[in-house]
Amino acid sequence: MAAGSDTASLLGSPTPPWFASAADTPPITAILGYSELLADIPALSPEDRDNAKTIHQQVHHAQAAVNSLRDTLRRSSSPPLITADKPSAT
Repeated sequence: MAAGSDTASLLGSPTPPWFASAADTPPITAILGYSELLADIPALSPEDRDNAKTIHQQVHHAQAAVNSLRDTLRRSSSPPLITADKPSAT
């Protein structure tokens, strides 16, 4: 049985649109999607749903940290926006 149909049977609804393209997404995005999906499955125990929510929150924090690092690196590797011309010694 395909993973998508398994998920649909647990949720009792069609497969979410992001699920079909999960193999093409960055790992953090896939983990966010799966953890959100798991947190909403009523067949799971409350503890398992809480664990999925915790995973979702922590991965969201990790994604924010990665984005912040990427932005910092982008800024540090770009040329300065304003340059001061040195007066000529003539």
